Amino acid sequence: MKKQSSKIGKKIFLIIILIFGAFLLSIGIQFLVNNSIEAMPQRPAESLDSGGSDRLIYYYDQSINHGSLPEGIELTETFVNSQLEGTFAYINGRYDVSDFRMNSLVRLLLGYGEYLPASTREEIKEVMLGFKYWMDKGERIRCVIGRKTIRFCFRPRNIW
Repeated sequence: MKKQSSKIGKKIFLIIILIFGAFLLSIGIQFLVNNSIEAMPQRPAESLDSGGSDRLIYYYDQSINHGSLPEGIELTETFVNSQLEGTFAYINGRYDVSDFRMNSLVRLLLGYGEYLPASTREEIKEVMLGFKYWMDKGERIRCVIGRKTIRFCFRPRNIW
């Protein structure tokens, strides 16, 4: 009886060691795979003026609700597009907190879309549709991992 319980004990011990070894091997493989992924830059190398959408919200609000714009400001297609260049580059670059820039674009499009040039509306829509933060897309994504290792992934919704 003692020999049989000894054999069972050895088998259980061997199974536990194999499971633990498989677990360690899995961690090692995940570590190697994750270290092979190229890190995304947190900030652009060049200086981008990504606050254009915020300024445009202010300008359109002033123009529509108060009837006046700051001196020297005209909401032409060229001016609007020049204000949004940095915002588009920042969002398309998938830099850190680019989702904050996206909020301004959504507000600009929903609040003042009818006043924007058609080409600008289409470009905003393209930037929004290209703003994919899913883990399984196989492309450059941005995921925010919080203190408790909670993953917040962002996906654009069809708003038009």
